[in-house]
This record gives sequence, structure tokens and C-alpha cells, in this order.
Amino acid sequence: MTSLIRAFQGQLRKMLLLSGPILISQYAYLASGVVDTVMSGKLGTVDQAGVAVGAAVWIPVQMFITGTLYGFLILLSQVFGSDKLEKLAELTQQAVWLALILGGLFGLLLWLLAPGLPVFGTAPEVAAKASDYLRFLVWGLPFSSTAIALRFFCDGQQNVVPATVIAIVTVLINILLNYGLMFGRFGLPDMGVRGCGLATSISMVISAIFFAAYVSWTPRYRQTRPLATFYRPVAARIKHIFSTGLPIGCALVSEFLVLTFIAICISSRGAVDSASHQIAFNFMMILFAMPTSVSMASSIMVAGEHGAGNISGKREVVLCSISLGAALGLVLTFLMYFSAHTVAGLYSHDPQVIALATSLLMVAALFQFVDALQICLNGCLRGIEDTVAPFLITSGLYWLLTLPAGWLLAGMPLPAFLTGLLPDFGVAGWWYALVLGVSLVALALGNRCRRLFFGPRSSTGEQLSPIQEQLEKTAS
Repeated sequence: MTSLIRAFQGQLRKMLLLSGPILISQYAYLASGVVDTVMSGKLGTVDQAGVAVGAAVWIPVQMFITGTLYGFLILLSQVFGSDKLEKLAELTQQAVWLALILGGLFGLLLWLLAPGLPVFGTAPEVAAKASDYLRFLVWGLPFSSTAIALRFFCDGQQNVVPATVIAIVTVLINILLNYGLMFGRFGLPDMGVRGCGLATSISMVISAIFFAAYVSWTPRYRQTRPLATFYRPVAARIKHIFSTGLPIGCALVSEFLVLTFIAICISSRGAVDSASHQIAFNFMMILFAMPTSVSMASSIMVAGEHGAGNISGKREVVLCSISLGAALGLVLTFLMYFSAHTVAGLYSHDPQVIALATSLLMVAALFQFVDALQICLNGCLRGIEDTVAPFLITSGLYWLLTLPAGWLLAGMPLPAFLTGLLPDFGVAGWWYALVLGVSLVALALGNRCRRLFFGPRSSTGEQLSPIQEQLEKTAS
């Protein structure tokens, strides 16, 4: 038992040291979006709405690129775990080639689509502002995707602090550039929302430069400089990275679209319902970054142990991730439930909104525990390149179960013969459906983790460590 506890503590300490800086980086990136929205509000309501619409267009693109390049993080972590450091530079350059392709293609796509926003129902004056914002922002996408690839080069070698420092510095630079280019300060031109887009684009370029400089000059990577030698694009390598990360990118976008669909449906019920839902959703996303950071640390650690062929170490990481995710989920559940009224009051002064948002936050508290678990389980599976099945499980349950259940429980329009047969929970019905859907996802992923990490096929006959023996008993 002493060996079991010691092994668990070692993995837990390592996971916390990785997830802490990752969490700070995530909050820094979230702050960048908040800065754009808040500062654009000083230009006027139409300008702020234009930035909000533009952000709603390009953020899913950024999520897809990040998710797709996550495949590189997994593969590099495996190579690093196998101690084949001579392969890191070439693999990284293949990821950079993929990053440039994705950034260039999606930048061109957004450039072409920006003027057509009115087709999707956006008010012409808001669409014009959004188009201005996007057409200046898209120039930074190839640099942003390159920065992500170089960041994953560091993260995959369990060196996550540089990304945190660069994220914080980049956000501060973005604030200064926003102030200068949006309002004509520091001798810069007064560009309005175009200045906001340009500031974000320049920040992306600066982030890529910072990462390139760090990996090229730090003594830590003296033997594995990823940019020191030129490697031509190799289609097979790029395809491998792309195919590994594509399900992750699709999963991130799929979840974003599900939540967007729910928000649109709720908006049809009126301003109070919509505002209350937005409060619950916004606070949930703030807390969401915590289990996400644990999930990413789990992916890195599992991939490292997988690359090293260390089955017992891999299982220890999985157990640690699930335990930490469960503990974190419980803490967040109690935090959201007991602070619901206070949080609602911070977002709004309308008594109706506060009352409804409080009740929604209490329902959303149930979401935190199962969501933290499924996020950590997903992270563990990604570490062994198991990305397709989790994508199919999550997307299938969200689209085929959660959305229909939410529609039924939220009192949305139904055929006459079904009207009145089901309870109408109002906007809370969508949250009950989310809790149901995520709970089933957690169960399905938990079963998959049990089979892949603790089932008969996961063992190669090596001698079991104390913690592995305990895990075998638990699995059985």
C-alpha cells in the first residue's frame, strides 16, 4: 500500500505541475477575447456587435486548428517518452508545415466569407463591422497556427511554463495595440474595429516570433532545435499528424455548435431566459478551463508513458487523472451550487434575471462533476491516439440525444398530439439534457478507458507494480 500511495503521489505532483501553467495559459487566451469585446464597446454598440460576430466566426476556426494540431502534441509526447530525441525536430517541422497549410486555407476562407455575413441574417451595419474586423485578423492565422505547433513542441516535452509566459506577455501587448490602433493613441492611426482585428493579428505574429526565438535559443533544446535544419514537407508524416488530430478538432467544433444551437433556441424565449442562460454558460466556461488543463496534462503524460512502453506508468497516470478529475469536479459542483446567487448578482442587477440565473447555475452545478470526468477520460484516450471513437461517442450523444431531449424538456414547439404530454422545464430543460448527455458520455468513455488501459489486451506480460496490481483488482 505504501508503494501504491508513493506512486500515486509522484504522478499527482507531476500532473499538477503540468496542469497549473496550462491553466494560466488558458485564462490568458480567454482574457484576450474579453479584452477585444470590452474595448470595442468603447467604440459603440454596433462596433462591439461587429467584433462579437467576427469572434463567433473565427474562434471555431481557431478551435479546429488547435484540435487538429493536438495530434502533433500526442505524437511528439510519445516520441519524447521513447527517448528518440533525434526525431523531434523533423516531426516538429512537419507539424509546422501542417500549421501553415491550415492557417493559410482558413485565413483565405474567412477573407472570402467575411463580406457575405448578411446572408446568414446578420444586420448589414453589424456585418460590415464584422467584415472589417475579420479581414484584418485573418493575416495572423498562419502565425497563430505556427505558434500553436511550436507551443506543443514545448508542451509535449513537459515544458509548459514558456507557453504561460508568452501567453501573458502577448495578452498585454494585445491590450496596448488595441488601445493604440482602435483609438489612435501612441501616434498610431485611428482604425476602429479594423484596428482591433489588426491588433489581434499582430499579437499572433508576435506570439509565433516569441516561440520561434525560445525554441531556437534556449539551452534546453540544444540537441533538438526544431528550426535549425530545413526539412521538406513529407505527405505521409503530415497526413499522420492530421488524421490523429482531425477527430479532436471536429469534436471541439461539434461541441461549440451544439452549445450555439442551444443558445439560439433559448434566445427565442425572450431576453430574460437568454441573459440567464448566458450567465450560467459564461461562468461554466470559466470553470471549464480547470479540468481541461488536467486533461491536457493527462494526454501529455499518458503519451509519454505510451511511447516508453511503460504499461504500469500509463495506468498510474490514468488513475491519477480520473481521481483528480473527480475531486476537481466535486469542488466545482459545490462552488457553483452554493455561490449561484452571488454569481448571478455579479452579472446582472435585474431581479428576474438573477432569480432564473441562480436556478440555472444550480442545475449547471450537476454538470460540473460528470463533465470534469469525461474531459479527463478523453485526455487519457488521446494520449494513446484513440481519437476517432471518443469523437463519435461524444458527438453522437450530443446531437442525437442531448439536443432532442433538450427540445422536449424545454417546452419547444411540438406536434399537436405531443403538446402537454411532457413537462415544460423552460430554459432549465436544456441544462437537464446537457447533464444527461455528458453523464452518458462519461460512462461510455470510462468503459472505453477500462478496456484499453486495464483490459487483457492492454497487458504485455510485464511484472505488475503495486499500483498496477491494485488497478487490475479495481478493473476486475
